[in-house]
Amino acid sequence: MLVLYMITGLLLPTMLVGFGAVFRTHPPKTVNMAYGYRTSRSMKSQESWDFANRYWGNLVFRAGLVTEGATLAVLSVGSLAAPDQMGNLSLVMVSLQMVLLFVNIPLTERQLKKRFDDNGKPRESSD
Repeated sequence: MLVLYMITGLLLPTMLVGFGAVFRTHPPKTVNMAYGYRTSRSMKSQESWDFANRYWGNLVFRAGLVTEGATLAVLSVGSLAAPDQMGNLSLVMVSLQMVLLFVNIPLTERQLKKRFDDNGKPRESSD
């Protein structure tokens, strides 16, 4: 049963690592409605699109690696300490993973706002 919990617990983090790796190295080439980090701010210009997709890719890649490690550790220890609570523990881990996934959106939007104006043009001081 532990194997099943590990597989389901690692599904989302593994997807984050995979999508993050693709987006940070091969982001969508042009602004499109089909795929990519699609928000009104990221789609204002090609420059903001490129930045947003690479930035978001880096964030979710790192988030996926962290959550993979944390999930492995928590579920491994949990299986020894409280084997009858593995279902609940797995549910908590997946819920935390979902929160982490959605936290990346405001972080990316904040960087877009900091680096680009309302028309998608780079700001003079984008440090």
